[in-house]
Amino acid sequence: MSAVLPHYKQGPINKQVSTLVIGGMLVCPTTIGSSTDLTVAPCSSANARYVLGVAGKDANVISVQTGAANSYGQPAIDISVLDDYTSVYYGGVDIWVWYQGAVSEGDLLTVSATTAGTVITNGTGTDP
Repeated sequence: MSAVLPHYKQGPINKQVSTLVIGGMLVCPTTIGSSTDLTVAPCSSANARYVLGVAGKDANVISVQTGAANSYGQPAIDISVLDDYTSVYYGGVDIWVWYQGAVSEGDLLTVSATTAGTVITNGTGTDP
């Protein structure tokens, strides 16, 4: 019997963002390689081979909560501020993504070299 138990997971992974991420963007690790930085950012052509998946919602770094002081002297919380975690969908899901240009049904996609987090067509029937 194995000492390692199988891990069955359903649903997305939740990742903290290092910059603004819009739902539908492809996300990659912020730091590539061994690191303690486990945040994500929109993919670029430089890190295209490290795509984790598609962001399921908007998220941004929370640097400061601002708001006018309430009657107790505490700042009011602005609930319109985005939280700093996004769901990342991968493998076996049908989800909308941001496109750089025109894409036909059946085209293979790749990360855009000009607009981070978006996809472009890589042609039909060819490997990326």
